[in-house]
Amino acid sequence: MINNFDRNLRLGYGFSIIVLITVSLVSWLTLNSLINSNSAVVHSSEVMQKLEQLLSTMKDAETGQRGYLLTGQAKYLEPFNGSDKQAGYLAVEIRELTADNPIQQTNLKAIEVYSAKGLTFFSNLSQKNEIVPQSCLLTWKQEKQQWMLCGMRYARPKKMSGFC
Repeated sequence: MINNFDRNLRLGYGFSIIVLITVSLVSWLTLNSLINSNSAVVHSSEVMQKLEQLLSTMKDAETGQRGYLLTGQAKYLEPFNGSDKQAGYLAVEIRELTADNPIQQTNLKAIEVYSAKGLTFFSNLSQKNEIVPQSCLLTWKQEKQQWMLCGMRYARPKKMSGFC
């Protein structure tokens, strides 16, 4: 009887230890998965924040350029001046953050091309030293996903090659 009781006690402890080890292993794997997911979310958040900063830089450049073209006052060019360097720094940071994702690298190249063309276009407009009517300002047409110069009066080539 003592042998039978001793055997049952050992089986009970053995089973409990196996269950405890299994639960511990599952908890550890789940915790590691949670930590990896959290780091991926933080990484994605950093990339989105840098992209927002790049977009904000481009909007500021456009806003400053628009103010200058409407009024002819150089104070409106403050957000525009240096925006090309700022956009370049942000693009480098985004490239480093997305180095492990070739699709994002391709998307970033397209963003860099469009932002460089936009800044060059803005720069060319401001070098004319003319006040441009608001109906002829460069605007982003959301529904068509393209840059449009309303009236096209100040665009040298009628179609901004590769820009529209």
